[in-house]
Amino acid sequence: MKFLHVSIKGLKEIFRDRKGLGLLLAFPAIFMLVFGFAFSGGQGDNSSYRIGVVSEDRGVTISLAEETGEEKNFGKELVATIESLTFEDSDVPLFDVRQVSPEEGDDLLKEREIAALVSVPENFSDSIHQLIKSTVRREITGRVGEMVITNFTRSSADDGLSTGSEDLFDGEVSEFSGDRTLPKAEKVMSKIVIKGDPGYMAYGQARSILSGVIGRFKDEVVDRAERNTASYFKGEYSPAGDFVTVETESISGSQSFSVFDYQAPGIFVFALLMTSIGVAGSLAKEIEAGTLERLKISRMSSFDLLFGTLIPWSVLTIVQVIILFAVALLIGFSWAGGFTSLLLAVLVAVIAGIASVSLGLLIAAFADNEQHASNLGTLIAVPLSFIVGAFFPLPKLPIGRLLGSAFEIYDVLPWTHAAEALRTLLIYGGNIGDILLELVFLVGLTVVLFLVGVFFFARERLTSLQ
Repeated sequence: MKFLHVSIKGLKEIFRDRKGLGLLLAFPAIFMLVFGFAFSGGQGDNSSYRIGVVSEDRGVTISLAEETGEEKNFGKELVATIESLTFEDSDVPLFDVRQVSPEEGDDLLKEREIAALVSVPENFSDSIHQLIKSTVRREITGRVGEMVITNFTRSSADDGLSTGSEDLFDGEVSEFSGDRTLPKAEKVMSKIVIKGDPGYMAYGQARSILSGVIGRFKDEVVDRAERNTASYFKGEYSPAGDFVTVETESISGSQSFSVFDYQAPGIFVFALLMTSIGVAGSLAKEIEAGTLERLKISRMSSFDLLFGTLIPWSVLTIVQVIILFAVALLIGFSWAGGFTSLLLAVLVAVIAGIASVSLGLLIAAFADNEQHASNLGTLIAVPLSFIVGAFFPLPKLPIGRLLGSAFEIYDVLPWTHAAEALRTLLIYGGNIGDILLELVFLVGLTVVLFLVGVFFFARERLTSLQ
């Protein structure tokens, strides 16, 4: 239990050094205030995303069931759907839509007059028409097959091999007899392009919402075709809801969302990385003061020293997160989660704090003195905060695939997963299931980094400790 004595000693040293403690706690909070005032402009006001639309859809003539001969332009319907969207609990349009030419759209993108440019191809209606045909054909053949099986079951007791096919197209399904034929879908593919600057945050937000809207539009077309087809079978229709439940939620990003909302969880990670500077400086001070030399002749093990060092800095991590969260709320951070998400965020922060302590061990192992450790820690921690995406979205640099997802080069750092998990919890109100993968990576990489830090610190500074 000697590590408890080391922990108590560490806590006393941290809180006695008021200037150092004040700098460690105040610097990230000041950062939070500066970023909040600089990037939360319009916070609380719903500002429409400005987008351009290039619609070249030439339309199509529908020749199915009740819509025989009707001219349809699904491209116009999609654009109208986008224009009709509003912010949650508001009548403010989600998108400010401008109909533009391709050349005009490119110019507006370069000038950042619009967040994204949506291009609807000329064969969009034709591809949706084929989607409807495919859906109708699938529904009809599925239901007719079901009726064949039902009739076979009912009549097999009487005449053995009879399928009851003589009654198949009578009564309820007579609409599909005579000269009616099943629609045959052709393979017509269309591609809607959402163009924009990946370095422009508004583009990332608009793209995410637009992708969901287009997917929802396709789902509604399929659902309408299924229901229209099912109406010909009268009582034979069983909705999919009997087997699959669907919970509707607001589209991600449809709440009031500012650049600061994205950056606030990242500033938590920045603050945690800054603790590595304090850890490195504190351990280097112990080396300079000769404390480690005295420990070498005592019965204290390297585990007692390192684990005892870990505990006080983890406590400081919790204090730091609470202070930063309070400051963020004070200047308008849009917190979407509840108390559970906050507790999970603290857990994530503690694990990321342990990763930072591990980084401090690694720095202290090769630092000559306290000043050198602080300078080296700053040189490493500050660039790392940008590399892990604490302040701005990262460009895509995949190095492979892992567990079905792209593995980016930044994913080898635990703080990348901490930043993503904190955003999921605090911005979108996620739960443990939503961050499970990030949490697994965070814990695994933190363990690896801690073992590496302990190995090098013990080798360089604790070689005679037992």
